[in-house]
Amino acid sequence: MARWCPAMLIVLLSGCAGNSTDDVFEPDPNCVPSCEGMECGDDGCGGQCGQCDDGFKCRQGQCVCGVCGGTCGECPEIDFVEVPAGTFVMGCVADAATVDKVCSSDELPPHTVAMESFLAGRYEVTVAQYRECVATGACLPAGDDSGCNGPKTGTDRHPINCVTWEDASSYCMWAGARLGSESEWEYAARGTDGRKYPWGNQGPTCLLAWTAVDNCAGPYTREVGSFPAGKSAFGCMDMAGNISEWIEDPWHGNYKDAPDDGSVWQMDNPGAARIHRGGGYNARIEESRVYNRMSSPLTGSSKYLGFRCFQ
Repeated sequence: MARWCPAMLIVLLSGCAGNSTDDVFEPDPNCVPSCEGMECGDDGCGGQCGQCDDGFKCRQGQCVCGVCGGTCGECPEIDFVEVPAGTFVMGCVADAATVDKVCSSDELPPHTVAMESFLAGRYEVTVAQYRECVATGACLPAGDDSGCNGPKTGTDRHPINCVTWEDASSYCMWAGARLGSESEWEYAARGTDGRKYPWGNQGPTCLLAWTAVDNCAGPYTREVGSFPAGKSAFGCMDMAGNISEWIEDPWHGNYKDAPDDGSVWQMDNPGAARIHRGGGYNARIEESRVYNRMSSPLTGSSKYLGFRCFQ
C-alpha cells in the first residue's frame, strides 16, 4: 500500500510527495496489478482499482452503503443503555467468601478494571434491524441453515443469528456503533457488586433466562427482552441465554497482562478467533455466568451466536 507523508497527510497512488527519499513509495517492478471484477480496493501492487462515492465504502472489491447517515439512508434506531464510569473486578474470584468456588483457567486471574462511561445495546440486534443493513448492501445476508432466524417468518423481534464476527462488526459500523470490548460486555452484565449472573447470584430459572437449565429453552430463540426479571445490573436484557454475543476482542487463554482500562485487548494475529459472551439458548448453568468466556473462528457462524452493539 502507498505510504502516508507525515507533513502532508496525503496518500498518492504513485508514491508520497516530498524531497526525502524515505517518503517515496517504490512499487515492486515485478508485481502485476489486477482489478478484474473489482469496483474498488487494492490492486495487489499498492495501487487502487477505483474509488467509491461519498457515503459508500469498499468491501470485498465492491462499493456498498457505508456508515448510516451518508447518502444511503438514516441510522437505524438502537435502544442504548447508558453505563456509567466505574471500577469492577473482572474474571472469576474463587474463595470462601464469594459466590463461585471453582474457576476455569481462562477466567483467571481476576483483575480490577477502571471503566469510562459508554453505551450498551439494551437488546441483541434483531432480525428486522439486520435486514435493513442487508437491504443497503452494507451487510451480507445471515446464514439460512436450519435454526437460523433470518429466513423464518415471525422472527422480526428475535435476535439475528448465524452471522460471522465480520457480519456483526459490519452491522455495528453501519449503524454508527461498534462491537463492545470484552471488559465492556462483562461490566454491562455484572455491574460493580461482583454478581455471578446478570440478575444477581441466584442460578438461572425459566423466569430469568432462555437457557438449557431445567429444560427452560425450546429449539429456537425467544424475542429479545422476553425476560425482564433477568436484566443486568445496568438494564441490559438477555445477557445470559437466548443468543451468545460476538465481542471485538480476539481470544486470549487467560487474563495475564490484560488491559485494565476497558479497552479492546488486541493481538498481532488478525485471523485470531474472537470471543463471544453470554451463552445461547443451549447454555448450561456454568455458561450463564457473567464471566464465562467462549470463542469461535471469526469466519464461523452458529444458530446460537449473534451480537449487540455498543457506542
